[in-house]
Amino acid sequence: MASSSPLESDSTQVSNSVDDFDSGKRVAGAHKECINNNLYEQQSSAVFVGSVRHRRFSPKAHSFSYPLYMLGLDVDEISAGEANSSLLGNQWYKPLRFNEQDYLRGEPGTLKQRIVNKISSLGGSGLINSITMLVQVRCFGLYFSPANFYFAYCKSGECQYMLVEVSNTPWNKRHYYLVDMKQIAPSEKDFHVSPFMDLNMAYHWRVIAPSRNQQSNTIENSSCTRSAHDKANEVTNSSAAKTLIHIENRTPQNEKLFDATLALKRLPLTNGNLGKVWRKFPAMTLNVVTGIYIQALKLLLKRIPFVPYQHKENKQEL
Repeated sequence: MASSSPLESDSTQVSNSVDDFDSGKRVAGAHKECINNNLYEQQSSAVFVGSVRHRRFSPKAHSFSYPLYMLGLDVDEISAGEANSSLLGNQWYKPLRFNEQDYLRGEPGTLKQRIVNKISSLGGSGLINSITMLVQVRCFGLYFSPANFYFAYCKSGECQYMLVEVSNTPWNKRHYYLVDMKQIAPSEKDFHVSPFMDLNMAYHWRVIAPSRNQQSNTIENSSCTRSAHDKANEVTNSSAAKTLIHIENRTPQNEKLFDATLALKRLPLTNGNLGKVWRKFPAMTLNVVTGIYIQALKLLLKRIPFVPYQHKENKQEL
């Protein structure tokens, strides 16, 4: 890996993105906004802004980075309508529409029940008090998310599990991985995502879970060695990287073929912050889909070997 820290660049991008959203605040109505912000800071739901970066190391190098935002929604709050705003809600006419059926599709029960049941079916145990889902919502009716992250917290506020819901395109199938945040271990890759990468590898995780409120501290959990990150501690200790999900694809011989980093900072879920991210990214889900196909075309042009769709025995795809 290069001597400069790749995650340091992510931190800079997060800071720049947040600065863009924070700049240009109007003085008019400042007192009212301050009161509203105090109320919003009591919510667990939030807006997360930052960047996503992918890097491929073999057989040919390829990398890209995009700015983005995601919504960190408390499942109880969004289900009760407490996180709704003029832009966000479950009504069909909202520009940012939350549709409960977009998540853990086809599973029985309420959204919270579906998440808890999936965690249990994958080996999780213990009492789950609250869940924050880090996701994309529908933008003008269009929905696609390559990965949704469901963070399960106990009553004390400690994150116990991260449930990862992975979707692939154009096959439109889903698969789930459970990460035990108390002792993160590598996950065997069971699901075909990219037509340019096979299944003979494992995911190594490094995670800083979203804070439940503006004042919460962040705790890092990792199955990656520190030497794999080139001064990554400088980023995780900075205020710019409030939430971080880093994944490395490694072969049985421990060769790193690929990594992906999602670095985000938490902002209160106010109408002002939602309006800023929506104006900057009016069609976030369309950007995601377009980006996937653009990068796939670039890999084809680089003559990266094409891998036909693969299945692993006894592994369920939905």
